[in-house]
Amino acid sequence: AAINSETGLVQWELELDKDPFLRSRAVDIVLSADSLVIIPLEEELQAYDLYSGTMHWSYDYTDDIDGIGYLNQSGVGSGSVSLLSDDNEFIVLDFKTRKVSFQEYVDFEGLVRIQYLDANYILGYNNIGYIALFEKNVTGVKNVWTGDIGVTESLILSGENIHVFGLDNYSTVNFQDGKIS
Repeated sequence: AAINSETGLVQWELELDKDPFLRSRAVDIVLSADSLVIIPLEEELQAYDLYSGTMHWSYDYTDDIDGIGYLNQSGVGSGSVSLLSDDNEFIVLDFKTRKVSFQEYVDFEGLVRIQYLDANYILGYNNIGYIALFEKNVTGVKNVWTGDIGVTESLILSGENIHVFGLDNYSTVNFQDGKIS
C-alpha cells in the first residue's frame, strides 16, 4: 500500500498472491530512481508507479535466470537493478529494455550469505569463516580478495569497514583490500 505522508490516507494498494518461495529468500521490494516500486515475484519482476499504483511493466525472467537469490535497494542504479541469481550469477537488468545487460557467474567457495551487492560489488560470507569480495567489470566478475575471519555469527557493513562478530571474537575487515584488524 502507498500511504500519503501528509494525510495518512491510503493512496493505492495492491494485493498479490502469497509467495512463500520468495519469502524465504533475501529478496526485497525496491524503489527505482524514477519512482517505480519493483516487486520481485517467483517468475517475474513487476514495476508499479509509486504515486498512482499503475503497473508500468512486467518482466518474466525465467528464460534468462533460474530465480532470484538476492535483491535489495543497494542494487538499484540509474536505469538498472543488480541482483544475484539462484545459480550465483551476477545479473544486471536494464529497466528500459527489460533485458539482462550483464550475466556472469560468481565463484564463491561453497554456500554463502550475501552481505552486500550493488552495481559493482558483491560481498559474501559463511559462518565457518569464509568471506570474499567480487567486483564486476567489463570482462566479467573478478575476485578482489578472499579471507578467513573465523567462526562468524554476524557481519555489519559500515562505510569502508566490515564489523565481524564471532562467538569469542570481534574483528574489522577493510572493504576495499580485505585486511583484517
